[in-house]
Amino acid sequence: MAAYGQLRAGVGPAVAARPALALMDGLQVQWLLDRACVDMAAGLEAYFRQLMMDEAWKSAAADRSAPRTL
Repeated sequence: MAAYGQLRAGVGPAVAARPALALMDGLQVQWLLDRACVDMAAGLEAYFRQLMMDEAWKSAAADRSAPRTL
């Protein structure tokens, strides 16, 4: 993402990776304890949304919603 200019100014990939992994681990533990109370995808989406430029996020969201063909 950094190589394509998709990260907000001041966001370093190596620095952003650690909290992302910690967030994923924490959400997984919470999900294992109570699956009904944790939306892992929404939690991760909120974190990554803060890191990315608006246009990059919109483009990524459009790619995710596009129909996939094999």
